[in-house]
Amino acid sequence: MKRTFLHFLAALTVLLPTLHAGVVTVTPEKPKKGETVTVTYDPAADGAVHAAAADVYAVVLFVNPDGLPSMLEQKMTKTGAVWSTSFPMSDPKAVGFTYRFDAGDATDDNGANAWTSMVYDAKGKPVRGAQMMEALVRLSRNFYGFKHTVDSAAAKTFLAAERKQYPDQWRAATLSWSMMFKADPGPKTVKQVKKELDALYKKYAKDEEVVREFIQWFHRTEQSKKAEELEAAMLKKNPAGKFAEMKAQQTLMTEVDPAKRAAMVTEYIGSFTVQPGTEPLFLSAYIRAKDLDKAAAFLEKYPNVSPNYYNNVAYGMITGGKVEEGTALAKKGLDRTVTGEVRTSLDFIGVNRASWLSNVKYLRGMIADTYGDGLMRLGRHADAVAPMEESYALMEGEDPENAARLAECYVKTGRNDKAMEIAFGSLVKGKGSPSLLEQYRAAYTAVKGSAAGFDSVVTYAKGQMSAALKEKLKKEWLDKPSVDFELKSLDGTPVKLSALKGKVVVLDFWATWCGPCLSSFPSLQKVYDKYKGNPDIVILAVNTWERVAPEQREQHVKDFIAKNKYTFPVVFDTDVVTKYGVDGIPTKFFIGRNGQVRFKDVGFSGAQEMEDKMDLQFEMLLAETAAK
Repeated sequence: MKRTFLHFLAALTVLLPTLHAGVVTVTPEKPKKGETVTVTYDPAADGAVHAAAADVYAVVLFVNPDGLPSMLEQKMTKTGAVWSTSFPMSDPKAVGFTYRFDAGDATDDNGANAWTSMVYDAKGKPVRGAQMMEALVRLSRNFYGFKHTVDSAAAKTFLAAERKQYPDQWRAATLSWSMMFKADPGPKTVKQVKKELDALYKKYAKDEEVVREFIQWFHRTEQSKKAEELEAAMLKKNPAGKFAEMKAQQTLMTEVDPAKRAAMVTEYIGSFTVQPGTEPLFLSAYIRAKDLDKAAAFLEKYPNVSPNYYNNVAYGMITGGKVEEGTALAKKGLDRTVTGEVRTSLDFIGVNRASWLSNVKYLRGMIADTYGDGLMRLGRHADAVAPMEESYALMEGEDPENAARLAECYVKTGRNDKAMEIAFGSLVKGKGSPSLLEQYRAAYTAVKGSAAGFDSVVTYAKGQMSAALKEKLKKEWLDKPSVDFELKSLDGTPVKLSALKGKVVVLDFWATWCGPCLSSFPSLQKVYDKYKGNPDIVILAVNTWERVAPEQREQHVKDFIAKNKYTFPVVFDTDVVTKYGVDGIPTKFFIGRNGQVRFKDVGFSGAQEMEDKMDLQFEMLLAETAAK
């Protein structure tokens, strides 16, 4: 036995040295719980990404096999040519940690294979669960936002070592069984897993949490009768226990009717404890069912969620007539937004620092806008100025309606010059809207004494916008080949891209559940109506990533299009979205006459901007067509 275990340790020593060689060092090499760990990063080492970074941050994820991981982001100190930072191993449940180094918009994660370190006991051996952690990260391309290279062979070695050192390690056993079934789901695997399962069950028969995890394995090893008997026995013995909790969650997650799901959530939280990390599951059910009173009550009891949930609920309440309640909730959400320079939660942990800072800034801007909107509806325009100014600054004037609300605050408080400044700047940026023009006209009239000359000012501002946007589009011009496809349209007619060569084609990838997609559709319809008589322009709304059963998809989409009276052409994606490298929707591709992709637009930033931009894109593409 001892020689066999040493064999596993020898195998691990082959795997581990590459984790810290060159770029990174960890001291002590075998950290223990309670010790202080020092991590160094050498920007001059081969393969280091942050050779010229002004600041480097260590981003660390502490892995806990019994629950959600915890995280730490810490600014490093440069001594000589090397960056370093220290932190205590204070999480008593952490069995190891995975980490990377961020600087601005760059991340050094060891080439999409983030570094890992195990926690060791007093004898220098990995603590229970540490080697299983190493296996887990090697089976996950994205482990809570930390990228890793999948290495099944290494994972298998770590699991074998974990199970050898801790024979009763049931979590490692179930992970091993999953790998075994994936490699060979045949009788040999069933027999081996059944033998191991029966042995472990004898040890854990009275541990409901473990037995509930074994249930699926009894089913998979042809012991369904035993699994059903165990289920019935556990539910009878403890109707509010761990197994009953798991069954209730499973039932809840399969319910598609929003009202029924919300009712199930109410029943669930009355019977079981809401575990940290599961709050969004229940809160989102109330939001989808538009049961905002219960959503607000849930937030009061379970406040530790992303501030975005506060914003969603508060906005719904404010626009739904419960202005005072929604405004108060928006203020709570605003107070919970991130204001420090480092991440303290798992929100946005998977992105680089620049993206994180941009995301949290925009999120705070949205909540400040919702709070200010509520104050305005309560007639408190003077109080709304500060949150609206902050919101406008944080969102960098990118939201036309936010700009309109700020302009209204200025008009209502007699600061018409400021309102005109905001409105003109928004128009020049292409961020106009009817409500913004209304406030601009009111401010202009108050300052000038009449509206004479206002239309000329607006025309001038839009001219400035068009010129700037055209220059921007010239820089965004692409020269990539399109990927041919043949997709079915709403009426069943096949649409083949190559058959449209010689025309300007727009592919707009969307789904019925995608909020920004739906927000953009009225503008897409306007653009379609404007150009549908032009034989050289084709617009295709490519439906993709739907969240309904495949056999229900076509009717679901047809019903949506009919209900909203949209007339632009729709086609059903098969997997063109992957071939075009789409990461998020809505995403539009503009294809020129020669079949080359010329523009790619991601997201939706406002109706007027989208319409103005598409006008210019068509102008440029049609000019290219005319030149050929």
